[in-house]
Amino acid sequence: MRNNETAEYSLRYNARAVGDLARLYWYIALELSAPESAARIVGDIRAACETLRQFPLRAKMIRDARVHRKDWRMLAVGNFRVYYRADTKRLVVYINRIAYNRRDVAPLLNL
Repeated sequence: MRNNETAEYSLRYNARAVGDLARLYWYIALELSAPESAARIVGDIRAACETLRQFPLRAKMIRDARVHRKDWRMLAVGNFRVYYRADTKRLVVYINRIAYNRRDVAPLLNL
């Protein structure tokens, strides 16, 4: 039996994260007229999330006094940030939000 350090975690996107990815794709594809870029960026984000299956604790904890989610981590992916929580008892990574890196995320993360 493997311990939590070497076990592969399952990955779950919540509804808000799925919506974030969809809005990101459609904004880049339609508003910026760059569907190839949209597909590449969303693919890069999803690929980065997949790496969390093996290394869920590698990203730093959120250290913002305005954010009430003290157990959430932030993974940088290009110009975007993936906000997630790793449950080390259940071996699950919960992808909670995805946002542009210059966005004030405190209101977004406190929903």
